[in-house]
Amino acid sequence: MALGNIKLRATSTNVTTQINGISAISSAQVTNAPLTHEQIDLNFLELANSIVNLSSTEGVTLANQTTTNLAEGTNLYYTNARVDARVANIAVANIGTDAVKDTHIDFGTSGGQVSTADIPEQTNLYYTDARVDTRIQNTSINSLSDVVATSPSNGDIIKYVSANSRFELQADVDTNTTDISANTITQLSDVNTSGVTTNSILKYNGSAWVVSTDTDTTDLSSNTTSDLSEGTNLYYTDTRADARITTAGSANWNTAYSWGNHASAGYITSTLSANVNAGTYTISNLGNVVVSSNVDARTFNANADTSTQVSTFTRDQNSSGTTVRTMNIRAQSSTDMADGYGGSLGFKIKDDTAEEDIGSISVARDGADNTGKFVLTLVSAGSYNEVLSVKADGSSAFTGAVQLASMTTTQRDAISSPQAGMMIFNTTVNKHQGYDGSAWNDFY
Repeated sequence: MALGNIKLRATSTNVTTQINGISAISSAQVTNAPLTHEQIDLNFLELANSIVNLSSTEGVTLANQTTTNLAEGTNLYYTNARVDARVANIAVANIGTDAVKDTHIDFGTSGGQVSTADIPEQTNLYYTDARVDTRIQNTSINSLSDVVATSPSNGDIIKYVSANSRFELQADVDTNTTDISANTITQLSDVNTSGVTTNSILKYNGSAWVVSTDTDTTDLSSNTTSDLSEGTNLYYTDTRADARITTAGSANWNTAYSWGNHASAGYITSTLSANVNAGTYTISNLGNVVVSSNVDARTFNANADTSTQVSTFTRDQNSSGTTVRTMNIRAQSSTDMADGYGGSLGFKIKDDTAEEDIGSISVARDGADNTGKFVLTLVSAGSYNEVLSVKADGSSAFTGAVQLASMTTTQRDAISSPQAGMMIFNTTVNKHQGYDGSAWNDFY
């Protein structure tokens, strides 16, 4: 603004003197009379159209001006270059001990070294974890410079877009997400369900899972043989077992199991000549003992050192006489004897802890006083269990499975002089076989 072109009013001598003291204003521009409208308009026009050159002596209001309008004088404006040069030329030694108020600045390692603890916090706040945590908690992901996630919808994802070098909001189009409740097995790349029907299964063919037929769809875990009809594999019945044994004949069984001449093998085949009653009789390493008179013997203790020193009961008889029993085992009762009772041989073991029963052989009454039944009983976990019974007509019953002698075809063919009626289980072909007098035949 050219101060020489404006008109000023001063109503006192002091104001006139002060205005006249400004070199850019002449006394002719100052009057004590009111300014005319024309003079006022010219002043405003001058202010609006003039380029203002200010000096410290011109006293103009700077409220609406900036440093851009003010030419640089002796007070220099800030520039990065001037600061960098100034800092580069400052030596630590040039900083006085009281250069910053009363704080001694020491950039070395001595005890007076300055730290942030020596400088009070003002508008530039110091770092604290609490401030950072609060800042992070209050910051949205949209605040990140490489993320654009404005107005997301439920299920959207943030995916990196290399073309824009940033993460952007997108819809999730991946069907194999963690939640697969809406998916089906047909979406799996190695599964082909073409042709699937009721009770079909998936079976691996070496490269993929394909539809196949379940060859066994019946769950038998809760069933028994009572639920399964009998087919070509017959169920066991006592009648079938008895008929099978009767058909084979007891003579064939004796031969098959080598039950030959008992007397020639040294077994008792006749009765003693005297009754054996109560009492205890000890046999110690005596070999054969002949009982020819009444002996009080409740228990016979046979102490044998070797297998040849075994007690033997012998009944003497004439070579021309009739063969008689060597020993009778009698069950006696003062009342009528019931079925199942009869003579019995018990077998026990005794060791350093106790004496235990292990089994018995009995011939018991079976329907009439003059009819008997052979019974083999064995002890299992302290309980007697009948495992075999043979009736007077030769029919037999086993309470468990019957196992024949097992051997290979080679072992079978090595049997010297096989007899008709022999039976085995051939482990080579896994079949039961019987000898008919000339050849071995499969039972089934």
